[in-house]
Amino acid sequence: MLAKDVATILGLNPFESPFDVYLKLKYQVKLDTPEIQASRLLKPLIQKLFEEQHPYKVIQEETKSIGSIPIITNYTLLEPPAILITTASGLFSDTRHLWDSLPEYKKLEALLSLHAAKTDKGYVAALIGSQGFKSFEVTYEPQVVQEAISFAERWYLEYILGDKIPSVTVSQYIRYIPIEDRAVELDEDVIPIVEEYLRKQDEKGKLEEELEVLKNQIIMKMNLSSLAIVGDYEISYNLIERKGYYVKPTTIRRFKITKRK
Repeated sequence: MLAKDVATILGLNPFESPFDVYLKLKYQVKLDTPEIQASRLLKPLIQKLFEEQHPYKVIQEETKSIGSIPIITNYTLLEPPAILITTASGLFSDTRHLWDSLPEYKKLEALLSLHAAKTDKGYVAALIGSQGFKSFEVTYEPQVVQEAISFAERWYLEYILGDKIPSVTVSQYIRYIPIEDRAVELDEDVIPIVEEYLRKQDEKGKLEEELEVLKNQIIMKMNLSSLAIVGDYEISYNLIERKGYYVKPTTIRRFKITKRK
């Protein structure tokens, strides 16, 4: 189990689930995302950026294990004595990743590494898609570390050595199924449902065409007016402005018929 896995099973990692850790440890099924790959490839660059902005020099990589499971920690030794954890976040995502403070899952990974390195001071350096390079200082917290190690050891005993299975959502599970393997063979009793759907879809298209013709006839009768009354009905054809963060501002006309009270 890696130090980052401990944060994941504690529910601190928003990008992975305990089920991911379970499959990796129990069945050697590894989820290697583009961001995980980027973190590895960009490590030398992140280390260089860190050296440029801090009075430290990168010495060497170090891997150590802690606890009885064991928990594997990977970090970079610095001079003067300290350690460095590097990562990349939000490089391939459409959503904004903001690190205004150090995320809890990365903080715990750094604390476990401080415990392994037997030092009190460390840093987490990151390349963040929407913010560029950022770094955070971490100070050793022994109680947090001991509680995390104890929890990880109990979890490993119950789920990896035992028979328990972590809860998992459909979206988490389907990431492990190759796209070409996701098709399933349905029973033939589904065929009438499919055919009925296609028939209704065809009817919907024809109805939409007929509605468009009727709407245009009414609009022509309105003679460029945006509001009309006929019998018990009120007809509006108003200008509506559409705008939003992802929508280019546009002006459209909305046609609506309502029955007057």
